[in-house]
Amino acid sequence: MKTITLEASDELADRFAKLSEEDKRGLSEMVRLLIEDKRTLRQVMDDISEYAQKQGMTPELLEQLLKEK
Repeated sequence: MKTITLEASDELADRFAKLSEEDKRGLSEMVRLLIEDKRTLRQVMDDISEYAQKQGMTPELLEQLLKEK
């Protein structure tokens, strides 16, 4: 496995440094999946949105969940 370097703002780099190793591995896996996927990021996001709606997610429920954080 190789290490790669990504440019990020100072704030983002600081936040990343504070993540647990488990969260860092999860982000690494997400990046891997996005790069390996033949779809565009927009297509992936649309698919996630469609799936969430089929599972009962509504704009109101999403807003409520975000306020709880």
